[in-house]
Amino acid sequence: MLTEREPVSSICIAISGTVQVRKQGRDLAALEPGYMIGTALALTGDPSPVDATFTTAARYICRRLQSIRSFLDRRPDLRVTLQGLVNRELAGKLEQMSSILAADSRA
Repeated sequence: MLTEREPVSSICIAISGTVQVRKQGRDLAALEPGYMIGTALALTGDPSPVDATFTTAARYICRRLQSIRSFLDRRPDLRVTLQGLVNRELAGKLEQMSSILAADSRA
């Protein structure tokens, strides 16, 4: 779903299965279904700092960024709602990563 040092072209949501997040081959986190993958990188345009791949059989929804942008250009009312959802998820991701980094620094 994400490749380290590559730009993000889609946003994906896991419906089933577990997504493993790795940096330089080191496991960072396991993401459960329902997690949006690629949202922060889609906003910044930066290349992915991590790999994200399914570790089990999985189902997911994936939409290309260009398709999402075109849709939201036609529906500005939904843009505000989607931005709120993305902001809430990004805050949760930051909290989760902070916990992981804090645990790593104590180890």
